[in-house]
Amino acid sequence: MATSPMTFTTDAALETLDDDLTFTLSVLRTFVFASVLVKQYETTIARCETLVLEQRRLQRAIVHAQGLVSAADARLDAIVDKVDLAVQVATDKTPGHPLRKLFFRNIRVSDLKRPVLGSELDTMRPWPKELAESGIASLVALAPMVAEAIAAADAAIAALADAQNANRVFRLTGPRKVVIDDTNALRGATFGFLKEYQYAHPELNLPTDFASSAFRRTRKAARQTPEDLDIEIATVEANLDTLRGQRSAHIAQQEAEVKTRLEGETKAAELTLAEAQKATAEALKRVEELKGKLPPAAPSPPPDTH
Repeated sequence: MATSPMTFTTDAALETLDDDLTFTLSVLRTFVFASVLVKQYETTIARCETLVLEQRRLQRAIVHAQGLVSAADARLDAIVDKVDLAVQVATDKTPGHPLRKLFFRNIRVSDLKRPVLGSELDTMRPWPKELAESGIASLVALAPMVAEAIAAADAAIAALADAQNANRVFRLTGPRKVVIDDTNALRGATFGFLKEYQYAHPELNLPTDFASSAFRRTRKAARQTPEDLDIEIATVEANLDTLRGQRSAHIAQQEAEVKTRLEGETKAAELTLAEAQKATAEALKRVEELKGKLPPAAPSPPPDTH
């Protein structure tokens, strides 16, 4: 029994359309009576090929913008480290100093740098003005650099949004949607044409599924051989192994970040303790020095025996 070809939805891959059209074109070329349809398929396939190139261009624009975002994020991370160092020097590493709170809002440096732009960029937006008004030369000097980096980050975010929107419009409207609609109409017309030809020529004794045989039978999964299933199983297992590896790598990265953060906090605490011990030792030494400069104590008067 002839089954009409499936209808492609707007999210169908252009490569899939191209494959299905090519399959039907190859079938039609074997029948002289179907030559009237050949040109339409060749034209539609050419349109698909053009749109595939346009789709690739749009995808490349997205990847390019993602690269800009990554570069902007790395630039901001480096600036965070510069500001952190300048603040440490300016405050003599005093914990909880107002200057540190002004720039870092009680956020650890490692946590501030963790997002890709996002909250990091939001936290840094006031920095150009705050740095310029800090009155500390080392911080004032960083203000233009921060302003430039923030502008570059905003431009990268805008470029990515524009690229993603252009790709979204391309996928849902315009020539891509038109070619999908035209492909569905052409496949439907081809199916009807082949059925009419079969009914008009019973003497040819064509099979009952003659019309549907001109289209790829993507929905006949039941006809898969064990070998086909073995290939699919191997593919799924390979993908699963890849995902497991990615998961393990992600967990290892998180553990390494936690370890690095704890080591940094421990080192900072040890440094603070050492500085405190040093200051205490110096204070005790100063006390002894001052004691040495004091005049000898006057002898106590003899006890009154009367």
